Amino acid sequence: MTDELAKKRWPGYWPWLERTIARPTSEKLMILVLIGLVLYTALILLDNLVLRPYLGDVIGYPEDLATYRERAEWILSGKIPYKDFHSESPPLIMYLFTIPQALGGDIWVYQAYFCTFSIMTVCVVYLGLRSFNDRLAFLTGLLYLFLPFGMIEIPLGAQDEAITVLFFLLPIIFMMNGRVLPTAISAVLGALTKLFNMLVFPWMLIGPNTRKERSRLLFYFILIVVVSLLPFLLLAPEDFLRFPRYYLLGNPDYPTGGSSISPWHFIRQAGIELPGWAGLGMTLGAISVSTYLSWKWRLTLWEGALFVMVAFFLFYPKILFVYFLMPVSLMMVWAVEDRRVMWRILAMAFPLFLSVCVSGNGMDPMFAGAWALSLVLSLIGWTLFFQAWLLTRTRTAFVDR
Repeated sequence: MTDELAKKRWPGYWPWLERTIARPTSEKLMILVLIGLVLYTALILLDNLVLRPYLGDVIGYPEDLATYRERAEWILSGKIPYKDFHSESPPLIMYLFTIPQALGGDIWVYQAYFCTFSIMTVCVVYLGLRSFNDRLAFLTGLLYLFLPFGMIEIPLGAQDEAITVLFFLLPIIFMMNGRVLPTAISAVLGALTKLFNMLVFPWMLIGPNTRKERSRLLFYFILIVVVSLLPFLLLAPEDFLRFPRYYLLGNPDYPTGGSSISPWHFIRQAGIELPGWAGLGMTLGAISVSTYLSWKWRLTLWEGALFVMVAFFLFYPKILFVYFLMPVSLMMVWAVEDRRVMWRILAMAFPLFLSVCVSGNGMDPMFAGAWALSLVLSLIGWTLFFQAWLLTRTRTAFVDR
């Protein structure tokens, strides 16, 4: 689609935006950073000066923050993960927590720290995609700032998925630009942050790249992984290898569930339990089949990555609200040209968020039988999510033209 046609379809082509897009790259980058700083600062101030002092009993406290602080303090005191304390997290994410903890560890410090990663993601999106279309790359970065999932969970919820999304997108963007070694490095960093970042790596190994690129990518990846993980394997082999179980749904004999917005979670609240082995089987099957179909259908790297993520989300029973930042960030390259995609990825957040509120987020529900309303709200959000993906299949994204 040409830029002129995109202007007609994108509802935000106001004169000031046109003037901004016409500026040099460095100025556009600074504008994105400035918008991010203003937006996130306002949200952090709102949370700490208004929401928590007056509505703290209603909105609660970030549940994961205590875990972040505890692990960071242990590392700062000289303890080694897995050897000196148990953890179900990969190593890099725990070491990254030491920075905000060393700066005081207050909630606003963590919020500002995670928002910094979101702004870094915006810069990576713009700089990494501008070679395909500078105008649309800028709009894609701008759209990321205003995704409801990020605005709610990162500056307000203090969720570390801001880091996850950065390392999720980096390998894909590097590979789109033919940078094999940076792809391998960023993929390893992503795996050491959260294993979710490895979901699309098998597709990258069999996808549309040349055999030489795929071979180099695999070689670099294995080499860097071995070098990075060898110290932990030598110091605490058994404890280190336990953390992947968390991502594999825990004990296969236990039912899946917990705090989640997956329809599977609300069905469990109704008394219909899905065994852990069944959830694991569905998840691995979805990843395997979608990866194979991406290869068979000759999808582009970006299209295949999105397809794998959509399949994973539909079948993984422990999906959380903030996780949607990963597939939705891939859909943005279509959303900046197609309002139908854009409105769906924005609107889907609200029924999904309400489903969590009504169900009590794994704690006390609003009323007896709240699971039924939560299930309906969840299905509405998931339907919008699936529709948005179907719409991406009707046109070629600007990164593939």
